[in-house]
Amino acid sequence: MADKLKLDSFEADKWVRNYDGPWPDEGKTYEVPNTVFVYTSKVDWTIQDNWFNISTRMREFVESFGENAKEKGYNFVVRPRASDKGTFTQGWQEDGIYMVLFAGHGAEGPIDGIETILGFLVDPDHGDAVSPSEVHPPYRLSFVMGLACYSARNNQPTPVSPADPLPISLRPIPPYIPSASAPRNLRPLPPVSPIRRGSWRDHVSAKGSFIGYENNAYYWKNSTPSVK
Repeated sequence: MADKLKLDSFEADKWVRNYDGPWPDEGKTYEVPNTVFVYTSKVDWTIQDNWFNISTRMREFVESFGENAKEKGYNFVVRPRASDKGTFTQGWQEDGIYMVLFAGHGAEGPIDGIETILGFLVDPDHGDAVSPSEVHPPYRLSFVMGLACYSARNNQPTPVSPADPLPISLRPIPPYIPSASAPRNLRPLPPVSPIRRGSWRDHVSAKGSFIGYENNAYYWKNSTPSVK
């Protein structure tokens, strides 16, 4: 069953209902994950969003992917054009979570000397991004699709250099003081906790799949999302 669902068998006690192990009982009915959570970020016209932009097209794609899953019998939970960090992080813990899809803008740093994160910009209004280490699914999922810039990168702390005993990711972070005169798309993202790192692929089972972008997602660069 784990192979068919592309979930980890060693986590079966977390994702199978009525299962007390170590082996399934013949003739017994079990419930397995069936929820697809889709989150697309709010369109923000100040950061290069428009009806022809690839970020807009990616939002439409994951929303239609979810609708297609619903037609196939999956429990479909969608939060379209949202801008709330809590909504995004809680979605990874939906009852019976099986797949997560998100689309919008990615966050990548450092910016203007302030360390940021490789994450997903859940709230364009406030520049609020979520890194992979900030979501906590109850088990590793079968499929995650992150259609945003840098989503397939591995966000690891900066190595320690001989001249500096602390890596950048562990240094004290200066206070975030946004410039009211600077356009929103030129302002640095707020500083974040040093522990915010990791990879979205970390939340996918060994036999599952992750789709995302290792670099910028641009039409004119002929960029293609990678599958891991």
